[in-house]
Amino acid sequence: MATTHRRAIQLRVLMRLRRLSFGRNPLRRTTDRLEAALLWTALVAAVLVIPASAALGGAVGAVAGITSALVAWPSLFAMFRLARRPLDRARFRAWTREWEQVSARWTRP
Repeated sequence: MATTHRRAIQLRVLMRLRRLSFGRNPLRRTTDRLEAALLWTALVAAVLVIPASAALGGAVGAVAGITSALVAWPSLFAMFRLARRPLDRARFRAWTREWEQVSARWTRP
């Protein structure tokens, strides 16, 4: 009875391996085996990399957040200054035109 049960377990494992593309099927091509190996490699790598990146991301995330804040504020201020420059020129031209109109009526002492 124990040997029958053990044999059933072995057959179940072999069936699972065949279903997962690891069986010894003579009709399976070499490219099919390479494709299955590549698929399993990618799957195992994804399963291992995701938790590792999450653990690493927790430590690196704090540093990245502080660094991005330190870089973002000066760059934001620089963009503000660059955007303000054309506005200042337009304001200066408007003030110059207005002064030309007012200066003719200005009484000098």
